[in-house]
Amino acid sequence: CVRTVVYVTDMFPHRAAANRVIREIWGDGPYCPRTIVEISALNQEDIFEVEGTFHKGPVTPLAPEGAILPTAEWGLGSSAGEYVFVAGMRGIDQETNTLIPIEGSTNDTFAVEARVRKAYENMQFIASAAGVDVVTDCVRTVVYVTDMFPHRAAANRVIREIWGDGPYCPRTIVEISALNQEDIFEVEGTFHKGPVTPLAPEGAILPTAEWG
Repeated sequence: CVRTVVYVTDMFPHRAAANRVIREIWGDGPYCPRTIVEISALNQEDIFEVEGTFHKGPVTPLAPEGAILPTAEWGLGSSAGEYVFVAGMRGIDQETNTLIPIEGSTNDTFAVEARVRKAYENMQFIASAAGVDVVTDCVRTVVYVTDMFPHRAAANRVIREIWGDGPYCPRTIVEISALNQEDIFEVEGTFHKGPVTPLAPEGAILPTAEWG
């Protein structure tokens, strides 16, 4: 297992149930990288859905010294072949393993910027420990926010800090109902140990912000 994404309709009870099931399957670990988000609905009024990505070959769990500590039964990342997968990262301070405080409203794009920046830094730290460069080796990111306009704007500014004038990594960004610990921002990334060619074919749409 190189990555899982879990969708729930009620974060606290469904996440706790998932953690218990993961312990049944994976025992004491190492655990698969995971992103978990709360959404408003699933098909057939269901409450839980999980998708997984797997690799036919050796998978190396990533847990570099100095990284954040997982808050439950999930791993920080994995390396499989030439690919590196980083679990959903949030703005957690690795020194205290607590969220970077938001000085102001979570709807204020500048108030949330420090936490958004820390989420990207945590992703960058884990990817770099696996031997990839976030700027040149990124093949895709998925961003989850709880308020699209202010959090997307903060992410765009942070991306410009890291990637400069581009080319930028492909990105999907979605607004969801909730994240763990009532957080507001999470980003997961996939990277390739080798040449990555940005795609911008003539006649395609133009990106609306800092994404490829």
